[in-house]
Amino acid sequence: MADVVVCGGSVLGLASAMMLARDGHDVTVLEADATEVPGSAREAWEKWERRGVAQFRQPHNLFPRYRQVLQQELPEVLEGLVQAGGTWVAICDCTANGSASTAW
Repeated sequence: MADVVVCGGSVLGLASAMMLARDGHDVTVLEADATEVPGSAREAWEKWERRGVAQFRQPHNLFPRYRQVLQQELPEVLEGLVQAGGTWVAICDCTANGSASTAW
């Protein structure tokens, strides 16, 4: 199998690296942010300074196709996101007052 270098430890970069590694490739992920990863999600949110990632503390969404890939290829990652407080929001399923209902 070929060696693979993934540039960027984003959600997609890490998911790609995990799937390639499971297929037998030797994978290296390059990340510009040299700081150590905090021990918990709460600590990361409250204290981790990600100077090169301007969107770090902004809300994130994962599109439906990515959720399907997680369910099929990396179910433990999907479960980890939910256990860490991730919520699925059905964007097109909003009530009359504009609040979104959550769907799982």
